[in-house]
Amino acid sequence: NIDSLTLPPTVQLILAARIDRLGEREKNVMQTASVIGRDFDRRLLQNVVGYGAGELDAALGALMRAEFLHETAVYPTSQYQFRHPLTQEVALNSQLRERRARVHATVAEAVIALNANALNEQAPLLAQHFEAAGDLAGAIRWSERAATWLRGRDPKVSLRHWEHLIELVGETPASATLARVALKACAQAIDLGFAYALAFARGEWLYRRGKVLAAHVNEPALEAGLDAAFARFAISFNQTEDALTAAEDALRHAPEIDDAGVYADLIYSTALTFANTGRIEEAVAIAAAALKSGKVTDHAPIALSRVHTAHAMWLTIRGHLDAALSAVNRAAELLHGQHAALHVVTNELVRCLGLRARGFPDGSLERIAHYFTVAEASGAFFYRIYARVLLAEAHLAKGDYDAALDLIKEGTAIRDLEGETNTVFRALEGPRALALAARGQFAEARAVMEVLIDGERHTSFFYVERLVVHAEVLIATDGVRDAQPRIEAVLAEAGDLARQMKMQPILARSLQARAQLLRACGDEAGWERELREALRLYREMGATQWIVRTTQMLPS
Repeated sequence: NIDSLTLPPTVQLILAARIDRLGEREKNVMQTASVIGRDFDRRLLQNVVGYGAGELDAALGALMRAEFLHETAVYPTSQYQFRHPLTQEVALNSQLRERRARVHATVAEAVIALNANALNEQAPLLAQHFEAAGDLAGAIRWSERAATWLRGRDPKVSLRHWEHLIELVGETPASATLARVALKACAQAIDLGFAYALAFARGEWLYRRGKVLAAHVNEPALEAGLDAAFARFAISFNQTEDALTAAEDALRHAPEIDDAGVYADLIYSTALTFANTGRIEEAVAIAAAALKSGKVTDHAPIALSRVHTAHAMWLTIRGHLDAALSAVNRAAELLHGQHAALHVVTNELVRCLGLRARGFPDGSLERIAHYFTVAEASGAFFYRIYARVLLAEAHLAKGDYDAALDLIKEGTAIRDLEGETNTVFRALEGPRALALAARGQFAEARAVMEVLIDGERHTSFFYVERLVVHAEVLIATDGVRDAQPRIEAVLAEAGDLARQMKMQPILARSLQARAQLLRACGDEAGWERELREALRLYREMGATQWIVRTTQMLPS
């Protein structure tokens, strides 16, 4: 069967000869179909080739009998396919370049005529045909439309379209319109690159290119979008100074921005940047002010969900868990029925962070498993890593250390496929160290934490959390009494930073860790005192499962 063969060059020559011997009508149909693609629609083919129904059917019948084509569907319209990709390739290359370009242009116009009510869906295909036809303006127009439409449906493919669009525009845009398109493409590529492992050097190049373009067009909203996207991107690589400069530049433009989507993305990215540099109070205030601004309303559900999700994240970090859950639920309502894949997965992540802050109450594993499924479907490495981190932590809370380590290994395998280490990969190391310590692999656990703490930003809320994990690992290992001064110092730093940033969940966990240390050193009164203070904070937050666990530890 020709379908299953890998054809050598001699067979290509035979195929070319067979095509050349076809009648003019059959040869024309076959060559035209090859321009459309390996799979093609009879209606589109007829529109392009210009034959009547009878002539076209006769030509298609002859090509099928010769085993060049086969019919793959008859309803709602007839569909055909070249029997082997090489058959299409040989038929395509048997045409002069000028003819191919003309047919590509005709195919593009026919696709537009036949799909007037579904042009967004056809945009990727139209971009390809216009580019192959040598129509740069058409290729750019349809590439932008494809990238925009795909962002909420297939973000990874959308990223490829934005990147290609930058190539199409070229180093020196021929007009202000093309400069604006390229500026938008730079911002979108950086924004999506955050989730899809864009290398830092590439993201930085896109940002510098975008800033040059912004200097030649008066587009505050586009420039603010570029700054906001780069701020979030840079902070994920620990580039704190660059991230804060970009975030502050973006915020300066906020009053000028009327577009709800751009404004919401700006709020989300700048708040994330501030929170990641220890300025959580500002992050909360930015999100709260955006909700009161009137710039994002129910009329722009995706944009409004974005702001609610940002607000929920900072409320969770601060320990306002019921308010955070309300914000997450509101965002989920707004996203229902929308095409916003990455917004959905981000909202699910924030919901699961709330479950972690509560101590993983009943039902947490099932909900995180749902987030895991959504993250996998997105294909975004950032969310795929975090799904494994959260699921591993949920298993740790239930004492299933082997399951936790298996998930961390999966996350490490994903990391190893990526060319450059984004800081999200560091999230794997805390649960890894705790699981190793629980299994008695003390030296390995300590080594993991030493490396992790050494490379973390000291102003990051992640750093505060990892200080507590470091202390927990040290407490779980041998020789606690000898290490007590060091552990006390680690917990004191964690407690001071948690109070300064008003991070109630981390503060409570640090008190619980200190209670464990004091008990290990024989100080039962100190153990009970610290544990009761942790319980008070857990009750303030409504951290249900932590309340249960801590209450069970204390004397009645």
